[in-house]
Amino acid sequence: MTARPSARQRIRQAALELLARKGVAGTTTQDIARRAQCSQAAIYKYWDGKEALARTIFEDANRGLIEAMESRARGHPAPSERALGALLGLVEFARAEPNPFAYLFHVFHSEHVLWTASRPVPRDVVLRELEAAVRLGEVSGEGLEVKTALLLGMAIRLAFFERQKLLREPPEDTERVFLSAAAAVLES
Repeated sequence: MTARPSARQRIRQAALELLARKGVAGTTTQDIARRAQCSQAAIYKYWDGKEALARTIFEDANRGLIEAMESRARGHPAPSERALGALLGLVEFARAEPNPFAYLFHVFHSEHVLWTASRPVPRDVVLRELEAAVRLGEVSGEGLEVKTALLLGMAIRLAFFERQKLLREPPEDTERVFLSAAAAVLES
């Protein structure tokens, strides 16, 4: 028989599920407590409040995403290939960790984006590799930040289309098409 998760674990899991669906503003401590089957006071036993809990979950999710991107990037010798690898790492993270990815999307598109001020974000990983690719003459430096935004936008949209089951192609085919489109952005 499996032991029941601790109250702290249940609170974190409940909060993550709710934050992924509703964001910070749409989630209440009452919602979290109800879903975690605990009292609201239990939340305050472990965190100073909803914002502290939400920030802790953000930091873990962001760290996981950055690690996935950097890990996938390391498998490639050329910086331009590492940038594309990082983008595939983002898509793979979204597949493997849909709730943390959805929650990060909420944070990056809200006033809570300020939490990212002293932390690396996906843009940093991709831009760092593209800047190295420019120094080596692999890609043009013209519009580099726009290229970064386009590439990230493509990867994020691909992840959401997959999550919503709007693509019929298997992942290996979507990755091939994505890489082709991303290469076209880099060549522009």
